[in-house]
Amino acid sequence: MPDELHSPRLPASLTLVLALAASGCAVDADYTLTLVPRTLPSQDVFAGEVEVKALLRGVDNAVEIPAKDAENLRPLDGDHVGIVVETVGGAYETFNRFRMTAYGEIGPISLSAGGREDTFEVFVSSFGVVGEMDTFPEAHHLAAAAMFPRGGVVVAGGGDIDSGATDDGVYWMRHPDTADWRLERVASLPGPRAGASADIVEIDGIHRVLIAGGRSAVDDVSTNRPQAMLFDPLEARLGWQGELAVRRSEHASVVLDNGKVLLVGGWTDDGSAAGQATFEIFDPATKTLTPGATALDMPSVGLSAASLGPDGALVCGGGALSGSTFTPSATCNRITLTGQVLEAASMLGPRMGHALLRLADDSVLLTGGVDQTVTQGTPAQGITTASLYIPREDEWQQIGPMELRRVGHKLVPTGDGRYLAVGGSELADFDLGFETPRDCTELFDPATFQWTVLTPCDPTGRGAAQAVASRPDQGAFVLTGYDPAASSGRTYGWIGFGPPIPAAE
Repeated sequence: MPDELHSPRLPASLTLVLALAASGCAVDADYTLTLVPRTLPSQDVFAGEVEVKALLRGVDNAVEIPAKDAENLRPLDGDHVGIVVETVGGAYETFNRFRMTAYGEIGPISLSAGGREDTFEVFVSSFGVVGEMDTFPEAHHLAAAAMFPRGGVVVAGGGDIDSGATDDGVYWMRHPDTADWRLERVASLPGPRAGASADIVEIDGIHRVLIAGGRSAVDDVSTNRPQAMLFDPLEARLGWQGELAVRRSEHASVVLDNGKVLLVGGWTDDGSAAGQATFEIFDPATKTLTPGATALDMPSVGLSAASLGPDGALVCGGGALSGSTFTPSATCNRITLTGQVLEAASMLGPRMGHALLRLADDSVLLTGGVDQTVTQGTPAQGITTASLYIPREDEWQQIGPMELRRVGHKLVPTGDGRYLAVGGSELADFDLGFETPRDCTELFDPATFQWTVLTPCDPTGRGAAQAVASRPDQGAFVLTGYDPAASSGRTYGWIGFGPPIPAAE
């Protein structure tokens, strides 16, 4: 279970004496602000030496105030105050928002009012381990996770690759924004499962979680389940239940612009790796599942999907199974909001086990995966290649590669226009065989098309096929993926996102 909040190993408080001059407002006294950072002992990023820096955010600009050098203060009319905690050696000596490892915010407060002294406790969320599912008998590999708009996280199912056993629990982390990192079991699925999907839908103004598919045994793809169900947070229970048109696990799911959910591909029926992927769409308004009238032009296993906004979704890649070998595909299709299948430009090379994510400018980022024939039992090497799909041009553009080879990883938007590649492995054979799990998280900046490995590395999200639930305005929950050298699917962490902050001039 998570530890209690405490002040990390840094000065007990950070006192800044601000001589503030606001436009049109005379200040006749100093303003003293004391910030007391609070975090969790289990967050490894604070284990060593750290530097503390305060940040004032104004309407049009920002200023960096090193904690160790209060003489550098300059006047600013700000409306929020934040604190940045950076590991020594892991960030530049001057504030750089692209290198920060943690950010906490307080406010709004009026900094232009003189003659006042205030003290605030600041909860600092960071990329680090916050809990461990050690109270459960099995690990939770291939669990499903979803995040509510206000930050609560639901985790469903998961299993232990070594034993093949799966869990039937639905777990709820209700208030991660207040550092309540506990996962409480609140409901039971209609049978244990791993490899299901979980997505947030809205019904009558209430957000619920659609949990779909999965299989009974984590190591047996012939045990796929047909159920889909809704978790209701108001009553903390499962409500509506229906059946998929096709039993599936390890499929891709996308919440479409119209609020419906696309379920596509995966291992289907009694363990088929279909040469042409099928899909279905869940309509929360009618609580119905409608199968696609047309199959896709790509194989089912190892494909990936991303939203295209009002244009539906982009689905790409996957591997065709012949005997004991997978051959990856470069094919892409668009699926419209009404379920129509359209052609799309092929990727610049074949992929399976890759990641896709829609970016803020409506382009789609493609990263990693395997681009060669994969023999089951003989892991193939992932790639570092990254590219962008431009929907309006229906074309792909090569961009700077990742620093590390990744397959079975996830892409996460940070909320400030940048994106993280989390977890994955260097090697994969797509038969639950992943080797060389990735510890390091990489940050992609679309302004430069470049990737940066965040140091020091953190094991949160380590391994392939991890469960990730995120919202750009909240943060990201990450449950560890498959790691053959350790207990996979057991440790969970949190990536804290600060609000978008303009760089200091």
